[in-house]
Amino acid sequence: MRSHKKVENGHVDFFQKMRRNCMKVSHAHWLLINEVGGSPLLGFSERDAYNSVANEAKRTIDRGNANHLICVLESSRVNEQDFFYKFKLEEDDYLMSFFWRDLQMKCDYLFGDLLVFDMTYRTSRYEMISAPFVCMNYHAKNVIAGCGFLMNEKIESFVWLFETFLEAMQPKIIMTDQAFSMENVIEKVFPLAKHRLCTWHILENSKKNISHLRVLGGFVDKFGHVLMRCDIEAEFNFC
Repeated sequence: MRSHKKVENGHVDFFQKMRRNCMKVSHAHWLLINEVGGSPLLGFSERDAYNSVANEAKRTIDRGNANHLICVLESSRVNEQDFFYKFKLEEDDYLMSFFWRDLQMKCDYLFGDLLVFDMTYRTSRYEMISAPFVCMNYHAKNVIAGCGFLMNEKIESFVWLFETFLEAMQPKIIMTDQAFSMENVIEKVFPLAKHRLCTWHILENSKKNISHLRVLGGFVDKFGHVLMRCDIEAEFNFC
């Protein structure tokens, strides 16, 4: 239960120490799970671990750097045509999130309907989440339609980012990973958009959740076919 989840200060110190030694938070979290004998005994998820590290990192953000960033964005808004940006501060005036979109990004987004939201990467210094909105142009090249940075993966952070993007542009189709919290936010903020899941994430999750089936002869080929080459429901059911 969410109310019973708690990341102790010792855990946060452990994650930070592992990061300084080039270990990902996800790997450090898995190490703790093995140490205590299972995920239920640890008492918090991988996302809770990332959020706790991010919350600690926000206290170390140099406000001079944050102020310089806002000044750069404001200067771009004044000097560039149709430049859009927005940022969010915590109650104690720490920078929590920011987003920007320039004219070229707006023009590039007109090329395609599909919008991919990817949170694979984080910055190395402040552990902020890099959250670009990516689409594809007529030359089958990836282009950026906007970019945001978030301090954590809480629902309210997604709501702020998606509502901010909505001020800049209206997506028709959006593709994400399988985060259930994100699914609820997309349904609320983008009610007219179709939400689709990334096949790469589905394939990766299949390795974790149905590994006992993947070892069966022919299963991987059949799974790949129904996942990526079935165009209609009848064909899916036939397979």
